[in-house]
Amino acid sequence: MEYSAMFQAVKRAIKQLASKYNFSEVDDNEIGFLTLYFASELEKHKKHIDTLIMCTTGIGTSELLKSKIIANFSNLNIVDVISTASLDEALRRYPQIQLVISTVRPLHAVSVPVVVVSAMLNMEDRKKLNEEVKHLQ
Repeated sequence: MEYSAMFQAVKRAIKQLASKYNFSEVDDNEIGFLTLYFASELEKHKKHIDTLIMCTTGIGTSELLKSKIIANFSNLNIVDVISTASLDEALRRYPQIQLVISTVRPLHAVSVPVVVVSAMLNMEDRKKLNEEVKHLQ
């Protein structure tokens, strides 16, 4: 279920190969097994998203949030932990930034997506963050 689109793509490719090379159809269990190999390679080569973590002061809360994000999102590269006041400077210093994760809304609009979460990174926060990560990838 996790890789249903990939499963369907592998299934179509196998059907084309079976037709072209005149071999019998491959059952769904075998296609599922082949899909695991492709999914494994996809996971190994996921693009890392350069990320800033921001809170009001850039001290305790954001360090806690950084630890939780590192533990739950291996495809996020935490470039820096900053305060709200230093957001513009950080975006200039790190032009490669693709995402800001913050415990507070920025004071003004910025050029990259901002996901506002709690310092505890609850399930709802993880879901929001996961959606944005999928969108960026």
